[in-house]
Amino acid sequence: MKTRFNKNEMKTRLFRITLTSLFILILLPSCNKEDYGDSGNLTPAKPIVLTRSQESFVKTNTTFALDLFKKAAGSASGTSMVISPLSVTFALGMVDNGADGDTRKEINDVLGYGEDGIDELNDYCKTILKESSKVDPSTTIKIANAAVVNSRHGNLKKDFSSAIESYYDALVCNKDFSKEDIQKYVNDW
Repeated sequence: MKTRFNKNEMKTRLFRITLTSLFILILLPSCNKEDYGDSGNLTPAKPIVLTRSQESFVKTNTTFALDLFKKAAGSASGTSMVISPLSVTFALGMVDNGADGDTRKEINDVLGYGEDGIDELNDYCKTILKESSKVDPSTTIKIANAAVVNSRHGNLKKDFSSAIESYYDALVCNKDFSKEDIQKYVNDW
């Protein structure tokens, strides 16, 4: 059976074949072993050892992360953005240390930690913070946390400061926002 094409169909078909061929010719040379190093010399990933409670939190926190992405993508149509669910988890974890009552319950519920409490959340965040850089020695991970507070409104409580310094490796400082360029201070930090 012979198939006949008119001139326009033939030109379109030829254009598609040419375009596909060019794409393949451009793509193939750019994918070579040297770009990724010698895969035979890769160091196996070192898994992070978690408690059962922390393993459960990974699952619920993944749900939190996906929901966060969906809401951010829905509210940012037509714009570009970068969002880190891990950073949001750490920020809410630090705030949770200064919260109590309904506020603490809501933060724990949003993060999916529920009734396990702030101690479990702190331990999880500290484990992730300390161990994530050891998973793959060829990868560098830098996470920075800080609480910069306007000293005109008082100082942070010692328990709160100690918790976020210890569990989140956070800088804690009081600054007079009326006398210092806080934006420059934070950006330089």
